[in-house]
Amino acid sequence: MVVRPKKRYVEVEAEPELPPEKIFEAVKERYVWLFGLMGLVEADLKLYKIRDKAVIRCRLESLPKLLFSTAMIKEVEGTPTAVRTIRVSGTIRSLKE
Repeated sequence: MVVRPKKRYVEVEAEPELPPEKIFEAVKERYVWLFGLMGLVEADLKLYKIRDKAVIRCRLESLPKLLFSTAMIKEVEGTPTAVRTIRVSGTIRSLKE
C-alpha cells in the first residue's frame, strides 16, 4: 500500500508588503541556495493565495528547512525585506478560517 506524504501549510508575510508570487519566488531562491535543487524537489513547495496572503505547502520532513529559508531572506529584488511566518497548519482549511 502506498502512503501519501504528509503536508504542512505555512502562512507567511513580508515587510514591506509584497505580492504572494514574489514572496514565493524569494523563498524558492533561498531554499535552492541553502539546500540545493534536489532539496527543493524533495520539499514539493507549492503556493496558495488565501486572503491575499502567501501560503506555502511543503512536505512535513521539509518544514524545518522551509522555516529556516524564510528566516534567511534579507532582500527581495534589491529591497531590504523580512519574511515572517504567521502560522503553520496541517490543513489548508484551518488557515482559511
